[in-house]
Amino acid sequence: MPAVRVPANLDRAHPFVLATLEEAQRWHQTQDQRLVPQPQPGIVEVRVARENVDRALRIVQALIDAGLASGMEVAAVSRTRDHRAGVGIGRGHQMTAMRIEDVRYRFPFADLDLEQWRNENPIWTYDEDRLRDLGWVPRASGKLRLRLPRHYDTAPRGEAGWRFSFTDQVGRPLDAQLADILTALDDRSRAPSAQR
Repeated sequence: MPAVRVPANLDRAHPFVLATLEEAQRWHQTQDQRLVPQPQPGIVEVRVARENVDRALRIVQALIDAGLASGMEVAAVSRTRDHRAGVGIGRGHQMTAMRIEDVRYRFPFADLDLEQWRNENPIWTYDEDRLRDLGWVPRASGKLRLRLPRHYDTAPRGEAGWRFSFTDQVGRPLDAQLADILTALDDRSRAPSAQR
């Protein structure tokens, strides 16, 4: 697959991406700073920090553009036992739902500006004693991870298994892995429906 380019902005975004951007304005965030999406057909599941929403949706837009250019379709998907409701890319009835999340890391509780944390997380303050005992709080790292539903049948091309997770890495950001993600989506769209 050729390289997939991430758009610089969301000016000409797909209606699903625009709907997700609008919905994200209403989502609240948890103590780890990530938004809590409300999974529904036609809305991409984006569990990232508010400042990473734009980048996450530009990555989704790049996948949608590349998928459409390679003959795949984009559709709203309903919840199944394998995935939540959202947006899928594939062919015919073989749509693969995708979600993007911010990878979390452990931030030392002792380094928190406690007053600011209490103001930002009023509903989580009852966890303060538990978090003190743990010695850390979860935080969004800014590293994005795109996930596809798992497959347990035989993978294509003799691989050890189906690739279902793609993460920002040092020297290889998620933006540079979009051709691999598109290949994984294409493989899933061509898998026999009996194996799904």
